[in-house]
Amino acid sequence: MGFLYDAIEKAKKEIILAFDNHECDYSPYLDIVNHVQDELHSPLHAAAYYLNPAIYYNPEFSMSNVVQKGLLDCIETLEPDVADQDNITRHKAFYEDAVGDFGRPMAVRGRETLCPATWWSMFGSDHPNLQRFAVRILSQTCIMTTSDRACNANAYLHSSKNRLEQERLNDLKFVRYNLHYQQRQFWYSNFLWHSYFLF
Repeated sequence: MGFLYDAIEKAKKEIILAFDNHECDYSPYLDIVNHVQDELHSPLHAAAYYLNPAIYYNPEFSMSNVVQKGLLDCIETLEPDVADQDNITRHKAFYEDAVGDFGRPMAVRGRETLCPATWWSMFGSDHPNLQRFAVRILSQTCIMTTSDRACNANAYLHSSKNRLEQERLNDLKFVRYNLHYQQRQFWYSNFLWHSYFLF
């Protein structure tokens, strides 16, 4: 779940780089990404972004106000006991500074290779309230399906008033769907090829 915020932020950076930092060129595309991000925003996504060790310990991680507020909202919502809330906020400093088991060489290697919930289960045992909170959040899945996203994207594209912008967005949508189809076909062909040789 924490990968959603990271993917959106990376997409924004890539869009800006693709247009050589010319704001007038990339702003329509960034508006679409920001619109999708606003639709998908939830405190759970922000907290999962923070609690995902592969993302948090990456040097490119940035703790924005949105992420901080989302994390605090989740702590207040998911932990009704005030003592547990205080315990989690006090112990998150150990996670931030990679103290104790969080800093073990095995934990450092596991940041990129283990599922985030598994990583917390293995290395968060010194801080049980924080561990339980992190596993609860990171074990959840995103439920928006591809067809839901396609419907939302189509509704947004066709709400545009500018004809040239709408044509450009339709072209972008066409390329996106073809790329998705091509990737899916590539995956299926590789999957069938490998499964054929496994038996």
